Amino acid sequence: MRQPVQDFLDGYNRLIFTYGVTNAGKTYTFQGTEDDVGILPRAMDMLFKSIRGKLYTAMDLKPHCCRDYIKLTENQVREEIAIKNSILRLTKEVDHRNSTTNKAPADSKDLEQLLKDSEQSSPTVKNDMKFSVWVSFFEIYNECFYDLLIPISNEKKGRTLRLAQDIKGCSYVKGLQWVQISDSKEAF
Repeated sequence: MRQPVQDFLDGYNRLIFTYGVTNAGKTYTFQGTEDDVGILPRAMDMLFKSIRGKLYTAMDLKPHCCRDYIKLTENQVREEIAIKNSILRLTKEVDHRNSTTNKAPADSKDLEQLLKDSEQSSPTVKNDMKFSVWVSFFEIYNECFYDLLIPISNEKKGRTLRLAQDIKGCSYVKGLQWVQISDSKEAF
């Protein structure tokens, strides 16, 4: 993951995905387990270690379409904060439910140690740069796009999103939820 993270830090868009048939191990490879974290937590940890001290924490710049961003108003920033808090609250509820069924949530100290053990040299960052990290998380299933950051009921899969193109012809998933994160723990 070092090279895609370095490319990202150099200003290139990067996509990390897994592909394969059902039960091939995509989720395991991507997310990992409590004892063996996957490529996504490793990449996020490498990213945040590389940009330590260079994080732009205001939520007023948000990705738009494929290669653009928009400046948010104060009301939009408050809305983004509420969405983020809602998503983080839901993940804490899931962790709590898992711990009550004898499946302990990932211990952040164990996660940090595993990442530290597997860490190579950190990618480099130019001194004059600041970073605002926004993430999205979606699934393509039977050629349909589903936003995995929007809570859905257990009975249905959720609203189907569609692929679109911006003015420059770059593809993106229209209507996808983006959330600003400030560290690898929030990303995980």
